[in-house]
Amino acid sequence: KINYSKQIKNMEVKGIVTKSIAEYVKAHFPEKYTEWEALLNDQTKAILDKRLNLHLWHNVEHGAENPTHQLAKLFFNDDVVKAAWESGRYSAERAFNGVFRMFLLVISPKFLINHAQKLLGTFYKPSTNQIVQISPKHILMIVSNMQQQSDIIEYRIAGWIERSFELANSQNVKIEITKSFAKGEKYTEYDISWE
Repeated sequence: KINYSKQIKNMEVKGIVTKSIAEYVKAHFPEKYTEWEALLNDQTKAILDKRLNLHLWHNVEHGAENPTHQLAKLFFNDDVVKAAWESGRYSAERAFNGVFRMFLLVISPKFLINHAQKLLGTFYKPSTNQIVQISPKHILMIVSNMQQQSDIIEYRIAGWIERSFELANSQNVKIEITKSFAKGEKYTEYDISWE
């Protein structure tokens, strides 16, 4: 298990990431929202407390790790990977609602992943996204320059990509993290396939 408290936390996330996790709890576990919120540290509560904070950058520990750890503790039997993945999927649902959902029905997976590359940089910094291989029904994407070693961001991104592809009518979407910055490698590699 990773000891998050001893790691350098230079990475930042937009406050909207924190809000998305809170909205996930409200949508899926409304009767336990107050209990989840009570577990959050003061810095995370402060992000959620002010509307302005949602558009500002916050330390990854308070903006994503703490709320995801509490989500895992309360609802996923301490499975941080599952909590991060599911909240990432929910984030895609929120990102592609209304008219954007209709847009997903007519775009190609290549266009979607290019759009995803641009979106990731607006929510997580520093991070650099690059498609290194693309073929019909398969994309290999790497995310580099992350300055944190938590797997939470890696699995949030994977869940987000998976749900985005599903919303774009891709079938049997599979996302595999084949290299992991959180596990000491130089970048995170996502192997994405679908039918």
